Amino acid sequence: MVRTKIPDDSISPDDKAAFLDKAITWLKQWRGFKIQELVYTKFRLRAALEVKIKEAKRHLMGRIHMVLFLNAEVFASDGRGEMIFEQGRYAYDRPYCGFVDLPKHFFPEIGNPGAEGEEFDCAVFLATVLEGVKYWVRNVERKPTSFSLQTATDKFYPDFICKLEDGRIRAVEYKNSRDYDLPGNEEKRRLGALWELRSSGHCLFVMPRGKDFEAIKAKLAK
Repeated sequence: MVRTKIPDDSISPDDKAAFLDKAITWLKQWRGFKIQELVYTKFRLRAALEVKIKEAKRHLMGRIHMVLFLNAEVFASDGRGEMIFEQGRYAYDRPYCGFVDLPKHFFPEIGNPGAEGEEFDCAVFLATVLEGVKYWVRNVERKPTSFSLQTATDKFYPDFICKLEDGRIRAVEYKNSRDYDLPGNEEKRRLGALWELRSSGHCLFVMPRGKDFEAIKAKLAK
């Protein structure tokens, strides 16, 4: 019953069954629980096993990412960035309704933008100031049509994806100065740099610190 009540599409049914059977066997043999006791506490058991599965996945992803960072040659950069610039492939929750004109957005609507703040200023910079941008897209988090990179614990969706006039793809992640040095953002920078490295010169990644938009321009010049 526990086996069928723990949803996780990222794990095959056989692997899930093996993990749960081993866990229940351990509880019976080493902790002395009887099967009747486990059935009686099945809801608490299910919750505890869900936590264990998440911890195991997080630990495994951390090991995989460590291998990637130490052995960049095993990392492959595919063409998913190109797929962003296909008509009909844009999902969002709410459209931009601000008064500032934001040209060059690949799709008619701009999804999930703020109408003010530093991240919005970054969008204005990409749309109206930065030279060499053919199109740009507001990359909406957690949408199947959006571009993402896999971190050790979750997917990372850069704020903006740009198609440059020379054909390259640029991912831009805005980050305010206060949060720039947080461990999670350091991991995003390492992952973005690795994605860029393994793209054979086709992709660029930049995370400016706060409103240092000149860093975006400098990256384009390299």
